[in-house]
Amino acid sequence: GALAMASRSPADHLPPPHSRVTPEGPAAWRSGWRWAVLGSFSYLSASNAFMCMDFSDDYGLNERLLRSGEADVALLYSLFLLSVVPVMPLAAWGVVRHHWSTVAFANALNVTGGWLRYLAVVRSSYALAVLSSLVCGGAAAVVVCSFTAVSERWFRPSHRGLATSIAVQSNYLGWALGSLIGAAEAGEAERARAVFGWQAVAISCCLPLCLFLYRDRRAADQQQPDTAGAAATNASSALRSLASNGPFWRRAVPYAAIGGGG
Repeated sequence: GALAMASRSPADHLPPPHSRVTPEGPAAWRSGWRWAVLGSFSYLSASNAFMCMDFSDDYGLNERLLRSGEADVALLYSLFLLSVVPVMPLAAWGVVRHHWSTVAFANALNVTGGWLRYLAVVRSSYALAVLSSLVCGGAAAVVVCSFTAVSERWFRPSHRGLATSIAVQSNYLGWALGSLIGAAEAGEAERARAVFGWQAVAISCCLPLCLFLYRDRRAADQQQPDTAGAAATNASSALRSLASNGPFWRRAVPYAAIGGGG
């Protein structure tokens, strides 16, 4: 018995792509795929934050690339962030009710946004740059709503803090690396176009990573609709409870103010 178990490869313990393993159940906590799922999501998170910084460094160069003014270029960063707000309610609902398809759609939006940004600088189209910011902002809304959802579905309670921190810090890492875009472009239009081209190629990896690694029960909505409905009900109850939780808001508001100011 023990010898037979020792002879099994790690792959024998991994569920197949369409496994009916319940993400919230103990079996998922032992699954090796939980790290693959977290890695796939963290790549989405990092790449999305990286693109947020595309037009936020060398304004002079970006003005020439997009044939627009400084205020117009500065607006692209704001549009990226502002477009998150109206999409968040729908993203929050999708993450609970249709988790895999919502995350997959976010990956598709992220890839689309990356190529739209490349086309924007190649064709000197400010309109495409605006569209890319709106599309990337839609993907960012799903990312923000999924930080805790991924860890809660795949990790045991004692590991959820670590899993959530990895997902969040990957976002900050992408943001930090994005601040180096200006140095890579060195003020040259051709180099900038090359940077955006390679960025689009790197962002395109989001889709295969999601398809092959993000195995959060692709058919969950059809297999266990009652579970999804119960999760949505629990989410609604949690929101009502949170709204009336005074101690939480007394701590959350100062924390948000400090974080926003920083």
